[in-house]
Amino acid sequence: MKKLIFLLALLFSLFSCSLDLESETPYYKFSKSDYKYIPTVYDEVGKIFTFRNQLNEEIKLEVLDYYFTKETGGGIGSSESFHYYQLLTIELKVVDNNISNSNCDLKKIRISNWGGHYIATRFNFNNAPDPCTNGSSVEKLEFPYRFNEMRINNVNYNKVVNIFEGSGIYFHPDYSFNKVYFDFKEGIIGFDDLENNKWRIVN
Repeated sequence: MKKLIFLLALLFSLFSCSLDLESETPYYKFSKSDYKYIPTVYDEVGKIFTFRNQLNEEIKLEVLDYYFTKETGGGIGSSESFHYYQLLTIELKVVDNNISNSNCDLKKIRISNWGGHYIATRFNFNNAPDPCTNGSSVEKLEFPYRFNEMRINNVNYNKVVNIFEGSGIYFHPDYSFNKVYFDFKEGIIGFDDLENNKWRIVN
């Protein structure tokens, strides 16, 4: 009986210590100012974004998911001390455009408040011509960003970066895309293909 009581006391002590450690560990959540660089346009699952080129051909992207998680960072081997940080994951896919298995296409955008110092944005998009077999490309950007400006359909976008230049990202099985325009507040606003077609957001 004494042995059982000792084990229970030991377990309670260890559990209490882990709770104390978690409560004392910094947790870096997104601040109000961080949301200037977070595309909240994707917070509605099922929402469709339409893009059109000069030939009036359309490509549509659908929001599959938009969720926050609590992650761990830093520690041994890192320049940062151990901490928790908030991670936003956004998942998009091309609405069916005659690809054999449209479920293969998944575009992920992960945004994190790393170490409480800066916002890091990571893109993971499937490759053309077939996202089922051609793998994916990854690109990571860290604040401060080098912004460009674009004007589309009388709307000004002033937090634009060019991503996946020359990477052959998948948006349609009949085209090879070599540049994506991403606005940190409004999300993907356009992309270009190798045949000089320019697809721009219309809604």
